[in-house]
Amino acid sequence: MSSSITRTAARWMARLHAEDCSEADRQAFRAWLAEDARHRAIFEQASDVWAEAGGLAPSHAPSAAISRRAPLRAGHRMPTRRAVLAGGMLLGAGLLVDAPRPAEAEIYTTAIGQQRRLHLGPKIDILLDTDTTILVPPHARHRRLVLRCGQAAIGLAQRDHPYRVETPTHALLADCGQFDIRLIDRRLTATVLAGSLAVLPRTAGAGQPVRLEAGQRLRVDPDLPPRIDRPPVEDLMAWQSGRLAFRETPLGDAVREMNRYSITKMELAPDGVATLRISGFYHAGNTAGFVRALQALLPVKVRQGQTIHIMKLL
Repeated sequence: MSSSITRTAARWMARLHAEDCSEADRQAFRAWLAEDARHRAIFEQASDVWAEAGGLAPSHAPSAAISRRAPLRAGHRMPTRRAVLAGGMLLGAGLLVDAPRPAEAEIYTTAIGQQRRLHLGPKIDILLDTDTTILVPPHARHRRLVLRCGQAAIGLAQRDHPYRVETPTHALLADCGQFDIRLIDRRLTATVLAGSLAVLPRTAGAGQPVRLEAGQRLRVDPDLPPRIDRPPVEDLMAWQSGRLAFRETPLGDAVREMNRYSITKMELAPDGVATLRISGFYHAGNTAGFVRALQALLPVKVRQGQTIHIMKLL
């Protein structure tokens, strides 16, 4: 393993989590990842070690930066590496840390546009949505997982002890049922399709413990009070069949959701087009079809390119 690559990976980790990290920095990071397969592998190792050793606050876990900005190849699954590589791991620019050796854990990810089914035991079935990363900690395959980013549908048969799903701010516990858990841009959404779910804050300011029953959805946004509602079930489950449901949804929100499923991104002009509303079911990942529908349904015009620009008709 190249010590120079390790040092570069550590510098990138520090840069990506700096307050002044720019889009140009992130583009340069993605280019560095693409240069050599070893770059991604070593960066993942550094991410795991730093997170396990407490080198980052939970809300800044570097694995989330990987999956949001540079998705792994389809179906990627790999164990974490030992915390000590050649006598120690560089966990920050120029900083050598002797970290404890964590037991190996399993990481499951999906690339942009991919879904993946997992069977973690006789009573645990999981469907990962696009651009999702979960971690199954050591010796806890049948008891616990960590959702680092993305969305997962979780099905549990009756169990003797609760199954635990952890996010940076909350722990979610259930004995049985069907649940949809989503963590996008630090916004947590937990929906109960069957059974019940206990949602417990893990950090100060994350709210009060909540118990959700079938049909209820909890939304926790860092900038807003927690909200509980009862959305249409068919809308919630649409992504599992490759569709997205919008009901009088602001176009800005709809485009943001569609962009999660495609490497071809849409961008809205700052002319108020984001406030237009759209309804219907759309195929996730079919950006071209979605754009055609917008042109037919809304007063918009489109400029095609590497990024699709959408603006209001004058």
